[in-house]
Amino acid sequence: MGYGQYSISENKIETALTSAVAFVTSDKTKNAFFIKGHSNDDHSAPYIELLKANNYEITENSEKIVNSIDSKADIAVIMAPVNDFTETEISALSDFLYNDGKLGKGLIYFGNAKCPALPNLYDFLSEWGIVIEDGIIFETDSNYCLPEDPSVVALFPGEDEITKNMNYFITGNNIAMSVGEASESGITATEVVKTTDSAAKVPVGSAADYKPGEDEIGAYSPVIMAEKSDYNDNNEKISSYVFALSSTDFADSEYAETSIPDKDLCLALADKGANVGDTGISFISKTISEESFAESVTAAKSNAIIIIFAILLPLLLIVAGIVIFVKRRNA
Repeated sequence: MGYGQYSISENKIETALTSAVAFVTSDKTKNAFFIKGHSNDDHSAPYIELLKANNYEITENSEKIVNSIDSKADIAVIMAPVNDFTETEISALSDFLYNDGKLGKGLIYFGNAKCPALPNLYDFLSEWGIVIEDGIIFETDSNYCLPEDPSVVALFPGEDEITKNMNYFITGNNIAMSVGEASESGITATEVVKTTDSAAKVPVGSAADYKPGEDEIGAYSPVIMAEKSDYNDNNEKISSYVFALSSTDFADSEYAETSIPDKDLCLALADKGANVGDTGISFISKTISEESFAESVTAAKSNAIIIIFAILLPLLLIVAGIVIFVKRRNA
């Protein structure tokens, strides 16, 4: 009759089982190509785990210069790069997305305010209508940020269908982004996630007590989707996508492991980029963060429960059974 306690912080059994079932019944294998040679800190592990659980085959490329992207890949992923891309690499990204005119590919870029500016990559994104601005996002309204850290902010769904079943997101270290005009016809950029109107773009490295000026306050677009569309010979619409997310926190943070739908969004963007449509099925593990009630359990309470359920209740059931038996026998 000793006492002990344990806690479950995460349960992946259901995710693993249902993912395995989906893998053997799915008619499409999805492929993701991670470009890791431009990043110092590896933020990709949680995203890779998420995609693997949802039937993606993963290729990790750690070369300093990526001259081409495997044509078998459905999506390419760049997370928190700190080294700019060469013209050759920019051409490789364009060739991958153009796909010999067949389109049907996706590129997902995760920024991070701790990373330096990357002129070549930012110019490429601007061609798709994604404008990367100088600065980090603060929130001036304390209702929408952590009390001690205005850079950890609440973000909200835009008008796009991708976020129709999602409520709000929480991320930190967000670079300032906005929707611009694409330089090529056939490309449209739209806001997927937005800040409040009380957000502000402040210099990178600003202290938590920094007071933004009126000209720094305004709404920004932490997640942007750019779509290049055309029609094939069967008059069917075909598209390639570029997604930009303002922070790696969407996939790699303590908030992404809770009921906040940060990871749900990351998976939805991957599936959109891979052109697999909305399957209605996803496998996303969440951390259980309920507080323990161990401190409220005392020896007296435990003994009382034992007496009630191990002694009194069985005796009452036995007595009730005897009474009913005697009544039926004498009836």
